[in-house]
Amino acid sequence: MKLTERRTLFLVLAALLLTPLMPQSQTRGASEGHSHSTNPSPAGESARKTKLEFRRVVAGEIETPYGVRLGFTNFGASDGVGLQLLYLTEDGKDQAALAFENELVRATKIVQRTLKKDKTGIVTGERALVLMPGRKPTDPPSHAVIWTEGEGFYEIGSSSLKHILELEKSYTVTEGPN
Repeated sequence: MKLTERRTLFLVLAALLLTPLMPQSQTRGASEGHSHSTNPSPAGESARKTKLEFRRVVAGEIETPYGVRLGFTNFGASDGVGLQLLYLTEDGKDQAALAFENELVRATKIVQRTLKKDKTGIVTGERALVLMPGRKPTDPPSHAVIWTEGEGFYEIGSSSLKHILELEKSYTVTEGPN
């Protein structure tokens, strides 16, 4: 394993292992203060709406086994659920398609695959709801939504599908979470 690969692996593992342990009040860095609020109304919840906020916790960059460089941002939801957003660091249709197809191959199950459309109905890419393997062979699979949009690739993963869909709903490619 090359030194750069070991360093990248270390940074990714450190981010993944430490993120759940970091209380929101202790998060620091360029992303401090950025948050996102929504008012979801999940099935089974009473008529009152719960305000759900997403806070950027840590960000970095990785290189996939298939050679695509991805940035990542880990989010913490106000109820303690963690999420991870992956995205291309350098946009390009070929790289986006490569990442999308390789993530589909890596998935343990493709739940849904559709075309991604903008608000006017114009096709901007592809979208898939998938189950991804756990970090360890004994871990249960996690949920993920992956999509291409223009020349970009994006993936939001978490143990909570509800949280993924809330973050995806409000995510704009040019601005990040609103």
